[in-house]
Amino acid sequence: MPRFRGTSIGKVENHHGIANTDVFGMPRSRNVNVAKTKRSTSSDIISRFVQQCWLLLFFRLPALYHSRMLQIAVNSGIDTTDLHLMSTTFSALWRHELPPSPLKFQSNNVAISPRLIHFKASWEVLVDDLLQEWKMFNLISALVQTSGPVLLSLDSQAGSDPIIKFGVLLSFVCAGISLLAGSFCVLQFGSMRKMPKATEWIREAHKSNQLVWWNCWILLAMPATWLAWSVILLLATMMSYTWRSTPQNDFSSVSARTVLSLQITVSAVLAFGVLCVGALALTLCLQFGDSVDQKFVYRVLNNREDPPKEDTDNPAVQLEQPKGSLHDFPVLSSHSQEQLPTASMSSRHAPFPTTKLMDTNSISPLSSKLPRYVQHQTQRFSPWSSFATDLQRAFQNPSSPSAEDDAFACVKRWNDQVFERNGLEAILCMEFPIESELDEGIYSVYVMDLAQARDDGRERLADIYGPLPPSLRKICLIDAMSPSVSRKRGHPLGLILEREPAPTPQGLNVTKTSGPAVESQNSPVIPLPLERPRIQASQTAQSTNRPIAVTHSTSQQRNRSYSSPQVAAGSRNTTSADSRARTKRTDSSRKTRRR
Repeated sequence: MPRFRGTSIGKVENHHGIANTDVFGMPRSRNVNVAKTKRSTSSDIISRFVQQCWLLLFFRLPALYHSRMLQIAVNSGIDTTDLHLMSTTFSALWRHELPPSPLKFQSNNVAISPRLIHFKASWEVLVDDLLQEWKMFNLISALVQTSGPVLLSLDSQAGSDPIIKFGVLLSFVCAGISLLAGSFCVLQFGSMRKMPKATEWIREAHKSNQLVWWNCWILLAMPATWLAWSVILLLATMMSYTWRSTPQNDFSSVSARTVLSLQITVSAVLAFGVLCVGALALTLCLQFGDSVDQKFVYRVLNNREDPPKEDTDNPAVQLEQPKGSLHDFPVLSSHSQEQLPTASMSSRHAPFPTTKLMDTNSISPLSSKLPRYVQHQTQRFSPWSSFATDLQRAFQNPSSPSAEDDAFACVKRWNDQVFERNGLEAILCMEFPIESELDEGIYSVYVMDLAQARDDGRERLADIYGPLPPSLRKICLIDAMSPSVSRKRGHPLGLILEREPAPTPQGLNVTKTSGPAVESQNSPVIPLPLERPRIQASQTAQSTNRPIAVTHSTSQQRNRSYSSPQVAAGSRNTTSADSRARTKRTDSSRKTRRR
């Protein structure tokens, strides 16, 4: 059968593989070569003409399905390494709701590129769209099948016209074949959501050498193609009924040879349709059926015994394997082919302060500033290099609108699946340097030790996350929701660590105002200066060794300040003796002023 092959027309050599030149380098006689070239060109033109005619019978719908399938692979950006990973990874690994394994970092982690996650979502959407289309085609085919007999029942003479009768029969047969093909596609294509079968479809889409007469794209276009021919034949039959059903015409004037040709046509179309449905069923069952799953299991087992040696640059996301799989084996990271540790690096390590990993100004990891514990664990903790590579990809285009959301999703995913199990936590922050005049910051990622954080909520954020670096004016901790969602909802980006103002001199502690005294302290949760409830003049001052400025206001607008801590300002709950003593002191002071 002819295949899609490019015709190479160029330098022609003889059967010995020697160029057609003489000993002096001059070209030999090219009459025979020119004739061969002309014959190959003419055969190529004829072959392409036949191919285009065959595709026109399908209304070029196979090319449409091929482009839809290929566009998913192009948009997701997957490569051959990703296809190999899809074909050697159990589909259960693509589910995030699996319970974690009791043995951390042993037979439980597989490096999955974010491109594969995007491809999986796009592939599932495509499968759902195809199923919905085929269901709609089945409904239309059923309606077309009921329209043909109705057309014959409109007039008693219409059934005796061979053209109308066989046109209705052809439309009925095409609609029935479309219904059969669509039903079989709906039944079989529901299992195509699995990633191994998706890999087979993508590989078929990238093949440049395919059969012209039968391939996967003709298979996908069969329900729509047969339905289109059914509708066209039904419309042609309606036009024939419109122009031939007149009282003057006699339908019996058609010759017997014409009737025989129409009968042969209907039988041939029916046989061809049955052949196409059979080819569709065999292709879906053999090429994309249970045999694909069996080959996939064998590939997974062989990949466990002989892992691939190639190293890729794909970012990795740690997903979990289901418990109780066939063989527990240590899965290798896509960035480091060393075996992951069996024991967990949970909380048995020396505590270290919160340390900066990278920011948008320095895309490369600041490994020299990392804790010594983390530097020593680089060889054992293989996902660490994958996390650094993932961050580099997220921070590669900081001006992109989705860069901050990608970085937030990357940090959150790694915290949930890797870091929290090992006593670590990565924090996405926005830094505001001191020298920056505008309120614009840069994104950065810090690594902290969970053992240093308190769960009781009584310490300040500065005590939990460490002191603010001297070069920063403030830093925002983004750990609740993505920055884009926070801006849409009008919420702040996160908790803020701001540099505390310098302490004021003690001489400024005593103030004289017409209002109450103000004293501030740090909040137990948010490290920003918050105000305590103001001390009213009617409240009793606590006994202390330092003077408290208390201001009195009388009706004569006379102000007097007392420095004694034992004197109560404006107290109303006094005894009668105290009232008389206070009255005597007031009278004596008035006499003194009069003198």
